[in-house]
Amino acid sequence: MNYIQLFPDEHIYSAVIRYWYKSGDMFLTRRHRFKLHDIPFHSFKVKAPLWTDINRVIERYRFSEPDEYLLRLNHTTLPLLLISAEYEDLYKYVLSGKGYRYREARINSDHRWRLCPICFQEEQQRIGIAYWHVSHQLPSLMYCTVHNVRLHTHDSLSVLDNQLPHHVIDISEPILEAEEWERPWQDFIVKLYDKMKTNPQWIQEALTEIKSETQHWHRPENFGRTKHIHSFRREIEADIGFSFDYLTDFTTNTPKDVFNMFWHPEQLFKTRVSPSSVLLGLFWKRDHLKCFEV
Repeated sequence: MNYIQLFPDEHIYSAVIRYWYKSGDMFLTRRHRFKLHDIPFHSFKVKAPLWTDINRVIERYRFSEPDEYLLRLNHTTLPLLLISAEYEDLYKYVLSGKGYRYREARINSDHRWRLCPICFQEEQQRIGIAYWHVSHQLPSLMYCTVHNVRLHTHDSLSVLDNQLPHHVIDISEPILEAEEWERPWQDFIVKLYDKMKTNPQWIQEALTEIKSETQHWHRPENFGRTKHIHSFRREIEADIGFSFDYLTDFTTNTPKDVFNMFWHPEQLFKTRVSPSSVLLGLFWKRDHLKCFEV
């Protein structure tokens, strides 16, 4: 079994591409390369820590992090999925074919891979090659958390074919802010990711606090009726500053899911609420949760 060394914060797919270049297999056709390595032919998408494609990659190679759970926790965006379910339950549900919305945490449609130009320069000088960082790939993130500079991307980076950062650094451009809500989102998503990566049980602390804060909530009778859902949706949109129409991974059930998350937080892990809905709920009430301040 082939051994692959991972750098700190390096995404699994980045390490595999580096290995293919080192082994000389990158110069084969894509389909031939996948067949040679006994991996299903697929695109290297950034936010898919749980799916059959990446599972086969993990099975095929021996990584420097031998524990599969820690490998996903530290080298994919898995921490953002653990806000909605325990790892074992989430893994089984996604593999059952029913958990499409649980493959990744999504907010908008920009799934391009991102890089920090300063991280790039430092890694080129220190180890001779730059790599794709997991922490640069968080949903709607625009800034490097280390250097506080804008991340760069390019339209060709919707998926990774053969690219490492040095292939695109000269054509990449800074990500531009498009909406007002994206500014507070930066601090929120980084803080949430760091807390869940360091302590995946942090979400339980958050849910305990949510329960104490929302005991006075009144659930309207027949809340499932359209008029109540639309009213609650408008309340959320007014508070967070953007319309659900802007989002790509939300459905008509999202407002109901968010309300239930606060009304009965102890039921969150039992009701199959998508990670994106939990992200929205936590972002909505982030300033009222002390657990975000610690």
